[in-house]
Amino acid sequence: MRRIRLKKRLTQEQVAERSETTPVWISVCEKGTRNLSVRSLSVIAYALGVPMAALLDTKDYPETDPTQRIYSKQTAKRVAKS
Repeated sequence: MRRIRLKKRLTQEQVAERSETTPVWISVCEKGTRNLSVRSLSVIAYALGVPMAALLDTKDYPETDPTQRIYSKQTAKRVAKS
């Protein structure tokens, strides 16, 4: 899920808005600390604009550069000021 989000250059806030959830819920899902239902996978896949199978198959969305960060608008403003 995180790989796809980063490849599409989306923030957790954007995915949360599209899926009508919260950024905290998206974060928990990305960390894998929660077992997701099929419905939850469907909602996330829709928010990311990918088929549900893409959340399980990593060949189309390989590991991203770990130094790459996608910031929220608030964080981006703080980083830019630094």
